[in-house]
Amino acid sequence: MVPMRDGVRLSTGVYLPEPLRGRVPAILIRLPYDRLNRASFLGPIARYLGEHGYAVVTQDVRGKYSSEGEPTPFLTEADDGYDTLEWLTRQTWCSGAVGMYGDSYYGCTQWSAAASGHPALRAIVPRVTTSRIAEYFGAAVSRLSFLQWVPDVWSLAENVDLPAPTSPVIHMDDFVPVGLEHGRRMFLELLESCRDGSITERIYPGGEPTARLSIPALHVGGWWDLDKPWQLRDWAVVSSRAPAAAQQHLMLGAIDHYDFEHRPWDLPVEDYLEDDEALERLLPRLLRAPIQLYDRHLLGRDVPELPRVSYQLANGLWHAADRWPPPGAEPRALHLARGGQACRDAQGGRLTTAAGEPTASCTWLHDPLHPVPSLVENDWQIMGTPISEESVHAREDVATFTSEPLETALSLAGPVTAQLDFESAAPAAHVIVTLCDVAPDGRALLLLEGVALGPARPRRAEIEVELSDTGYRVLPGHRLRIAVCSSRFPRYLPHPGTDEDAWAATARRTTTQTLHGGRVVVTVVPNATRPDLQGERTNDR
Repeated sequence: MVPMRDGVRLSTGVYLPEPLRGRVPAILIRLPYDRLNRASFLGPIARYLGEHGYAVVTQDVRGKYSSEGEPTPFLTEADDGYDTLEWLTRQTWCSGAVGMYGDSYYGCTQWSAAASGHPALRAIVPRVTTSRIAEYFGAAVSRLSFLQWVPDVWSLAENVDLPAPTSPVIHMDDFVPVGLEHGRRMFLELLESCRDGSITERIYPGGEPTARLSIPALHVGGWWDLDKPWQLRDWAVVSSRAPAAAQQHLMLGAIDHYDFEHRPWDLPVEDYLEDDEALERLLPRLLRAPIQLYDRHLLGRDVPELPRVSYQLANGLWHAADRWPPPGAEPRALHLARGGQACRDAQGGRLTTAAGEPTASCTWLHDPLHPVPSLVENDWQIMGTPISEESVHAREDVATFTSEPLETALSLAGPVTAQLDFESAAPAAHVIVTLCDVAPDGRALLLLEGVALGPARPRRAEIEVELSDTGYRVLPGHRLRIAVCSSRFPRYLPHPGTDEDAWAATARRTTTQTLHGGRVVVTVVPNATRPDLQGERTNDR
């Protein structure tokens, strides 16, 4: 039980390498998910790192599981991280060099510890995470799966598992069930401080930490990870403006937030959450690159430097590059055409590289009481059980545009944006755009999703929707599909169709949405031949 500066004691586990030969570096992992839980698998991680000469220290953060104090997201992590690092440096077995490791919230604890400035911290490995808490929770369109995490994790010492909302009529006062008053208070305070931007100064000494990072870091993300858009914004800052910019490394793989990998539709999942043998196969994939970083910067070994950027193309191989997007990547515009067919069936209109093809408008009704469903049961495990979007695409309130089958593979590596000519009869609207890979059998795999708040008045406007980045190899015979709609529930809080705040709306109104046309700009890595979406081959530059 390690004491913090205010006397609160945090439950801490120490795993030492066997045999212990003198003082060794330590890897610190701080989390709110129970350090002894099988699902956290910190014991196997500690054993693996111990075999490479590192002590591992795991800690339940303040108020969680066996630690004392009040469960409080983010606000105490800088001080508690500093105090734990200070305690570590006084241990007889510790060399004084400390690294940190961890996913999601225990990536956030790394950012907070780095912001504290403790000199013992020499390297961090923030995985599937972000430092940008205000942007993450304070978005104009509320992502319910993000927000529900707050009462799930911060209501009690032990986590609860609240069911996803079943009714699209949700008010802020009843989003957190009765009986979880602490979780309700944490939810309301976090949302307010994210929306006014005050959260950043409250959780990071000296302000946002990426521009001030002075130690090496390996930033690990995944194409199907929910935190990816904000993690890439972290990367853009830390790799260009931080004092340690030259010692930053980015690794982007074909994984989701839980490290489930992209795979062919019919191949079973490697479920390490239940299967010990699958977990053993997972550990090298998780830890090989971090150990290379730690060996260099904690042990001072003369090992090769990690690539500046390493990225995996789903359906393809890993690649190394000196930047992201990689050299040679170029934008390619895909135009929405034949809009009059877009809401007719799953195939819809046409997605084409040819500009100037006639584009008719398509219109659908947004009914906030009967929103478009989001099919994935667990947003954090999108690859755990991939679900085809085909049934959603067949709805009359979803506009789709599908390419012709590709004759040769097409490699996407970089950002994707949609530029839409959009009109709403409502005072405002949500504009949700997805990019899917459609297999020859019709199954549609979600690659990317972006959401934006539409015009603030009933009018026609150009809307840009950022879908973030991907690394994906579209196979021959497959097609690309863009889908546009105004709701995806329970992933997002539905827009009420009125000028009221979505969290406080007293009425809901069905409204007309019209898509007059637009284009999607993807980023393509050149191949020996470049497949045109109409089946025509052209040589790359």
